[in-house]
Amino acid sequence: MTRNKRIFSGIKRFYLRKSINSGLRTKKVNNLNTAKSVGLLFRFDELSDYEELQTIVKKLQDKHLEVKALGFVNNKRVTQHFLPVIAFDFFYSSKLSPLGFKTSQKVKDFIDKPFDICIDLTDQHCFPLMYLMSRSKAHFKIGKFSPEFKDIYDFMIELNEDYNPSDTYQQIEYYLNILNPA
Repeated sequence: MTRNKRIFSGIKRFYLRKSINSGLRTKKVNNLNTAKSVGLLFRFDELSDYEELQTIVKKLQDKHLEVKALGFVNNKRVTQHFLPVIAFDFFYSSKLSPLGFKTSQKVKDFIDKPFDICIDLTDQHCFPLMYLMSRSKAHFKIGKFSPEFKDIYDFMIELNEDYNPSDTYQQIEYYLNILNPA
């Protein structure tokens, strides 16, 4: 890693840590029976990712949950496959600032919504999505296990090497069904 990339990465980590403390929220453990709303953060690289998320959103909606998915598309061009629908919004890498921040109204709305549960379905720590998760006012935040991000998530899942969004959601759904919020 070059010196400039290390400095840039350090600046990003600084802002990420700073953002964790900037968003006041009420922490509350929820499961799929107690939740009324779910936010999903997702990275879209392929059409199959979009199709998998549609399946996950449908499962949650079948449980009568309000669902909002926000996807990061790491592509400089808007593709015709990722057209927004009611439960989905997108933001693109070409629209980010050099530090990876996005402040559009749909992103602000996602951050400010106090979801009962917010789930990061990415297999890797994508800075724009990590930043949104750190700022989110969601009551219960779930994501991939990483000691580096223990201050962002309330509940972390160890993921297999063979990442698949549907498998990840099934693992999370399993724990959300047996979790007793007390």
